[in-house]
Amino acid sequence: MKTDFTQGYDTKVGNDEMTLSEIAKNLEISVTTVSRAISGKGRISEATREKVSLYLEQNHIEKKVKESGYAKKQTRNICITLPREDNYAELPYFQKVLLGLCDYFSVYEFNVIPVKTSLYHIGDLENIVSKHKIDGVVLTRVMGNDPAIGFLQSRGVPFIVIGSYEDANVCQVDVDQKNGCRDLTNILLRMGIKKIALFCADFTQNVTKNRYLGFCQAYEENGIRLKEEFVFENTADPSIAEKLTETMLKEDIECIACMDDNICINVVRALRKFGVEIPKDMKVVSFYNSILLDGFYPPISCVDFNIKEVSEVTGKLMLSLLEEKRSPKRILLGYNIILKDSTK
Repeated sequence: MKTDFTQGYDTKVGNDEMTLSEIAKNLEISVTTVSRAISGKGRISEATREKVSLYLEQNHIEKKVKESGYAKKQTRNICITLPREDNYAELPYFQKVLLGLCDYFSVYEFNVIPVKTSLYHIGDLENIVSKHKIDGVVLTRVMGNDPAIGFLQSRGVPFIVIGSYEDANVCQVDVDQKNGCRDLTNILLRMGIKKIALFCADFTQNVTKNRYLGFCQAYEENGIRLKEEFVFENTADPSIAEKLTETMLKEDIECIACMDDNICINVVRALRKFGVEIPKDMKVVSFYNSILLDGFYPPISCVDFNIKEVSEVTGKLMLSLLEEKRSPKRILLGYNIILKDSTK
């Protein structure tokens, strides 16, 4: 078996190949945990570290120092990961990020190669890295304990996360999701709108967690108890959004706050179906703005982020990583609150 585990090391046994994911599966632990155990970086228990070491020893895996790091072999290709599930990659946010990165890297004569990944499937990413088809990776969406991060760290591949990740050693470019959602919720509460329902996305996504934290913080700052019975998870499906919207109308909810633009569209369509006028009968806000909302009347109040700026900053940071220059580990960009007719 031959597997790269950590920057600066090869592991070899015979001529077969084993991926980091396979080792994690065999040990029934995460890819990140395997990476940390082998590299010695990150916090894990001594028992887990010994478990991994024993596995390597029993499988006769030996280490030898590599002659050069991953980034020494230039391909002038950058990999951009996109969500694998359903049609998420077709949402305006991911399209805008991808096109923005393509525009930026083309100026420096780099090619962009999109690859789809999920929390349970990073095989395409592992394949393109193992064949050394790319110089660096931009992860456009990450989950808690994301296996793609553990894998890239183990191979010594330069990478950047667009969004937030709890590991302070990971390079990140994010927008201030938490404070943006806090400020918009603060405005609603200070307008006297107290009964707000929150339709959330998938809580395995860090962006969802940050937006929810901002929503909760606004309630704390205003001394108002948040009614958790009006907070709903995984509402992206149109039928779920419609059913919940109908239920909220019976509860005399004053405003529906949507975690993203896709959820917001489904809520607006449901309100129209039920003959509910916005904002007269129900106010609506979105915690993310996009061109999807531009075609709706009345216009939707929202938190707006400059995705073009995100792409440019990410591209600039990636070039710095490839040139091995000192770079900030985390860059946090701002936001705008746009109040429109949906909350008047």
